[in-house]
Amino acid sequence: MSLNDLGFSKKGQALYKKIIALQEELKSQQVIPEDQFNQDIVADMIRDGAPLISKLPPCMGRDTFQDTIHRLCLLFIQYVPERKGEIEEIMNLRSQFYAGMDIQAILKEHKQIKADLLALILENAYRPYYLALAEKLRNLNDLNTWEKHYCPVCGETASLASLDEQDGQRFLWCSYCTTGWHFRRLACLECGNINHEELKYFYLEDDSNLQVHTCTKCKSYIKTVRRGVIKQKNLPLIDAQTVCLDLLAEREGYRR
Repeated sequence: MSLNDLGFSKKGQALYKKIIALQEELKSQQVIPEDQFNQDIVADMIRDGAPLISKLPPCMGRDTFQDTIHRLCLLFIQYVPERKGEIEEIMNLRSQFYAGMDIQAILKEHKQIKADLLALILENAYRPYYLALAEKLRNLNDLNTWEKHYCPVCGETASLASLDEQDGQRFLWCSYCTTGWHFRRLACLECGNINHEELKYFYLEDDSNLQVHTCTKCKSYIKTVRRGVIKQKNLPLIDAQTVCLDLLAEREGYRR
């Protein structure tokens, strides 16, 4: 189960919006250690091509993390009532969730809980910390020299791209921590291919603004917005609302 599985339905999009609002609220409560986060760490990160999280592991407070799980569970019960029993068990076990926890041991002991749902809730519980970390990084560095296909903050592969119609620049976006960074316009994200004959794109007949840019060499793709301004906090919702493009790309043999 993923949030994208719910992306088509009105109920799924309503859940997305509630989760995003909660995470934006909790972002301001995150504490990023000042003595560990500085220009030297950022310089090392860019030099090594390693995402920030590899240099600065998440240090979310246990109480804050467990309270976030509780509030997320309440939302999931409201919008995914068919899994209420499973969600309530996760909520009752929240005191066992902390950094370094043994997820497999928890799943083995509590067989009613399925790995997909637990992973989804934990992933969203960590997200406010990553949002705060990404915001702090943006204040220190404009990331103009980070030309990787993965996020400089959390290491996730870019889920969306946008094209600036005025200067032709391409930006990649991480829908998990909402970080954006510059990337060469005519190059494959995955393999670096610059052969324009192998770099294709397609779009839905009724909306050429939303496109799928592909590389026929390595069979990778990226969803791309041609015009308009992407609102960073809405990136997870945009990713879900365009899941039809993912399905089309996968049907043609491409992967993200």
